[in-house]
Amino acid sequence: MVKNGEVLAIAHRGEGEGDHAEYIALEKRLPDAAVAGSTIYTTLEPCTTRNHPKIPCVDRLIERKVGRVVIGMLDPDPRITGRGQRKLRKANIITDLFPHDLMAEVEDLNREFTRALELLAPESTVQTVSAYPQVDFEFKPEKILVGEVLSRPPKLILIVRDRGTARLKEVKLRTTQYQFDFNAIVPPIVTKLPEGKIRIDPGKYELIFNKRIPPAMGTEQVLARSIKGNGGEKRIDLSEMKSFRFVTPPKPGEPGGAGGPPLNQLAGESADLRFYAIRVTFLDTGLNRRFCYYKVISCQEPYLYLSTIQA
Repeated sequence: MVKNGEVLAIAHRGEGEGDHAEYIALEKRLPDAAVAGSTIYTTLEPCTTRNHPKIPCVDRLIERKVGRVVIGMLDPDPRITGRGQRKLRKANIITDLFPHDLMAEVEDLNREFTRALELLAPESTVQTVSAYPQVDFEFKPEKILVGEVLSRPPKLILIVRDRGTARLKEVKLRTTQYQFDFNAIVPPIVTKLPEGKIRIDPGKYELIFNKRIPPAMGTEQVLARSIKGNGGEKRIDLSEMKSFRFVTPPKPGEPGGAGGPPLNQLAGESADLRFYAIRVTFLDTGLNRRFCYYKVISCQEPYLYLSTIQA
């Protein structure tokens, strides 16, 4: 459980006999804490049913007014699959899934748990429901060799992959640029230690919002009219799109470049930091609903980013 960048509690199932992690975190560790608006990272979808008098975890999260729940895998129990996520969304709580590679790791670690439930309830007789599209958004920055000189911004490939069975339609992109000021609150300090060692205190920095620059290329751009299911994908080089203006890395000898003088700011960037907020919308024909996927990337290689997805 995290709030304002601070870890409030960590818990796992089984710390108490039959107790779920949500119960331990909320009732044992933080019974009187203000956790409204916090983010929960859980490896398993919160349960929606428990034997009386126990309270389902999803109801506890709603009662404590958490702001966001990030799920590692949907519960393979057919009584719960997708229902916990839907109930959270109905309560206006943001739900996300772990990235694809981390979800695969969680599912692998829980394979015996999943297998046991599948043996109890064969797939042919169980109808599971998921309110979440099976779509991956993978960003692949171009690999640049040390000392390599580029006369253009590094490539950034967006791969939209449909892992579900239904086709995606009307995949559209909208970009908005945000500009921040980089302010050093406490400058870094280098201290010499005995035996030729040094200690570096990184100091403190903050990003201050400067301005928002509306999309330059209209409201939305069409990335794909249609993407077929079962692994179909579309690749787009964002660096070639007119709606982006990525920063070219400094050349050797230039400030911040190889062999050049040091730069008291990010290499290849001005004192103002620029980021792109990317919104991709698409229609999942199986669920018959439109979804939005958001990504925040830097205008400078290696294009660090954050993401979320919602209906």
